[in-house]
Amino acid sequence: MNFIAIATNTQRGIVQRRIDPELVPILRSQIAELETELQAEKHAKRRAEKDAKEKTDLIFDLKDKIEILEERLARYTPSAATARDVLNEVSAFHQVPTHVIIGTRGSAKVINARQHAAYEIRRRCPWVSYPEMARLLCRDHTTLLYAVGKWPEKAKALGIPVLPLDEVPE
Repeated sequence: MNFIAIATNTQRGIVQRRIDPELVPILRSQIAELETELQAEKHAKRRAEKDAKEKTDLIFDLKDKIEILEERLARYTPSAATARDVLNEVSAFHQVPTHVIIGTRGSAKVINARQHAAYEIRRRCPWVSYPEMARLLCRDHTTLLYAVGKWPEKAKALGIPVLPLDEVPE
């Protein structure tokens, strides 16, 4: 006979307590089950932490993408500037009237203003296509392709600062 304790003091007096020999394997199996459950909970907790970290990383990546897209959207929306506004600014910069830039004159001053206008419209209003820009400036779109490509080196020779064209997002 196995005993947990030799005796227990109760109100009825000292009572001998004994343990059932079949209880030990049952308790061991319960301990094994609890350890298995504990391991499963630890594994689930680690997996949940890993999933939470992955989701957090994904959230930060998506927030970064949203910021980039919002920035690009702000740059590439018509509210930023209109092609006509850009044309007027370039006209004032070169001190050449807008109707002369649009017209047929071919003096160096007018050609520089026209090429500068084409470049600035392309840079600041990338949503405006070359054919639309051509209609605004009363030119063929291939002429404007040439002007946009030619202007940076011409501006450098004239000492006019030129900002690079931003790539249009896909």
